[in-house]
Amino acid sequence: MTPFRRHIRAYLSACVYRDFEAGLRVAHAAHGECPQEHHRTWLWQACMQSKRGDAAGAAASLRAGLEEDAWWSPGLLDGEAGLAAARETPAFKEIYQECERRFLDARGLARPMSRVLSP
Repeated sequence: MTPFRRHIRAYLSACVYRDFEAGLRVAHAAHGECPQEHHRTWLWQACMQSKRGDAAGAAASLRAGLEEDAWWSPGLLDGEAGLAAARETPAFKEIYQECERRFLDARGLARPMSRVLSP
């Protein structure tokens, strides 16, 4: 099992048991050990902070992710229950708008991976 897989299991366990302090510790540990997964660990940190009632901390985590060129789809930000407390803040709304802009930019650059060949 990869180190990140172990972090995923520990994070999900913390979520199931509603142990948001443990979830935040896991998110920080995964962030330090798995830099290729920062787009996920920034979100994990934000979710745990939001669930603890720290909406400002949640927004700060997402903002830090944006500064590292991470972003999240608007659908994920809308649907992630862990971000409920943060969602009402002006900072989150700014982050959402930036993610939406990046999503639309990326969608404009995307190219289909399949090609249809005519006979």
